[in-house]
Formats: sequence, structure tokens, C-alpha cells
Amino acid sequence: MRNICEVELCNSFVVSHGLCDKHRKRMARHGHTKQTRANDWGKRENHPLYSIWVGHRRYNTKHQLCKEWHKDFWAFAKTVISRPSKDHHLKPIDIDFPISSDNFHWVESIFSQITTSEQKTYTTNWIREDRKRNPDKYKSKSLMKQYGIDIIEYKEMSKNQGGVCAICKCKETSLNPRTGEVRGLAVDHCHSTGKVRGLLCTQCNTGLGSFKDDNRLLQNAIVYLASIEGG
Repeated sequence: MRNICEVELCNSFVVSHGLCDKHRKRMARHGHTKQTRANDWGKRENHPLYSIWVGHRRYNTKHQLCKEWHKDFWAFAKTVISRPSKDHHLKPIDIDFPISSDNFHWVESIFSQITTSEQKTYTTNWIREDRKRNPDKYKSKSLMKQYGIDIIEYKEMSKNQGGVCAICKCKETSLNPRTGEVRGLAVDHCHSTGKVRGLLCTQCNTGLGSFKDDNRLLQNAIVYLASIEGG
């Protein structure tokens, strides 16, 4: 006859050291056989509002939950009760304060009310306007994707260079044909290692590229110019 686990009220069979598999694992991990999970383990995860609560706690930095709701899911669920539909999103009534029992409402997504074609147009226009409102956000994303630096690092490099090109020591004068504004200094990097070396104006950056970052070619160019000047 197989022995029963020595833990009180447990009727599972012993695996080793007088304990069933569950309690043996608890002892190995925690040094005791007591329950380590919360009493509502599994209940919150299955609640229809749980994903919304988690989303606001972890990812939604713009519309945060009040301290009580941030700590206690059941306090949140008790007041919010239910989501009208999958197209509704939880928002604060007053955007200057966190979402709370007296500062929340459900807002239906605009995408549930328009066609796919209209959604694309809306998204395109929204991104265009957002780029105007937050140019540094998009510049930072582009820099990180291409060179592994963010806008803060870029601005620090520009400040250290006095806002001028690291080679010719002049400010950028080239205009962006799309916006008509003066371009920002270009990020110069090693094409072999990806290491960022400095910020250059368009002409110097193009010049280095034309010489393929080859020191030998650049030295030959210097010798050539010196010989022309000497002649």
C-alpha cells in the first residue's frame, strides 16, 4: 500500500521524503510546503477585465490607474463592472488625473464606426500630425533603429561638437527638400562595426562615403592636392 503525503489534509501519494510531488517541489523551491500563490490565483486571470487592468498598469503611461486600483484588481473590477464591447476603451473623464472610481468612462474606438479605407486615412493623418507635435519621438526611433542611439545621446553629441560638423567645423546648411528646413547633422558611423563616430554636415558625410571611409584614398587625395598646389 502506498503511503500518503505527510502534509496535513493532503491525500496525494508520497513521491519522496514523505511528500507528494507538489509538496516536494514546494520544499525544494521555498524551503517549506505552504501555499505560495495568492488565494485568488487563476480567478483574476480569467476575469474579462483583467487584461484591461494589466494593460493600464504595465503599458498605459498616459492614462494611469489611481493607487488603489493599481494595487487591487478586485477594487477595480467591483467599480468598473464590465466592458460595453471589445471596441470600448477605458479613459479618464479628466485627463489631468488618474483613472479612479469617480474619474473613468468607456469610450468607443473611432475604428468601430468607420470603414477600413477611412481607418487607413485616419491613421495616416494622425501619424502625420503626431510627427509635427512630437518630432523628437520619431527622430529618436529612427536614430535607435539605424545607429543604436536615442535623441538624448544625439543632442549631447551635437552639444559637445558645438552644433557644428566634426570635420569642417561649420554648421549644416543643406535643406530638407520635403520640409524646406535645414537638416540636422548626419550621424557618421563605421560601416563595418556600426560604431557611431560623430556628427557631420551633409557635404563631409557624403565626402567620406565617396572615399569609402578608406584612409589610403583620403591620404592619396591629400598628396594629390598638395602636388597641385605645389605645381
